[in-house]
Amino acid sequence: MTGRLQRGVVLVVVLWVIALLTVLLAAFTVSVKTDRQGVAGVVSSVEARAAMDSVLNYLAAMNGVGAPELEEMAGQRYELKLGDQEVSFRVYPETAFIPLNGLELVDLIAVLDALQVENPEEQAAWLVELRSGGIDEETGERRAPVQIRSMDHLAQLVGMDGGALSEYGGWFSFVGQHQR
Repeated sequence: MTGRLQRGVVLVVVLWVIALLTVLLAAFTVSVKTDRQGVAGVVSSVEARAAMDSVLNYLAAMNGVGAPELEEMAGQRYELKLGDQEVSFRVYPETAFIPLNGLELVDLIAVLDALQVENPEEQAAWLVELRSGGIDEETGERRAPVQIRSMDHLAQLVGMDGGALSEYGGWFSFVGQHQR
């Protein structure tokens, strides 16, 4: 009887060990799969960054040598084969965007009104004063000019929620100084 009991106990212990090993194997498999996906994501982002850098370097080189083709490239879609990836891009001149830091007061009022900013006339006058520097009324010292850096920065300056203006970001330029 004792032999049968011992064999039964050994069988239960063996089954428990097999179950434990199965759980450990499943956990290890999930861990390896997760790590593999993480590494694949990192590799993909590094490849994308390298592709973007390649396009920017290509365009900078063309601009640096004064390639006449650069003028004709505006708005057209181009593709570059970079290793296993194909990168497509378009070239848009800065004048294709509304230059928030270069607009005259009347045009800035119209833009702020279209963006549904409260008191667009007052806000536009304040932004023009802000970007041109001026004298601080309290201290009498000259203030450094402040340029609008992004749609979030514009929203902060005019007291709006950044999300409300972010959808319009593709229409504007923050580096261009052209007047159109």
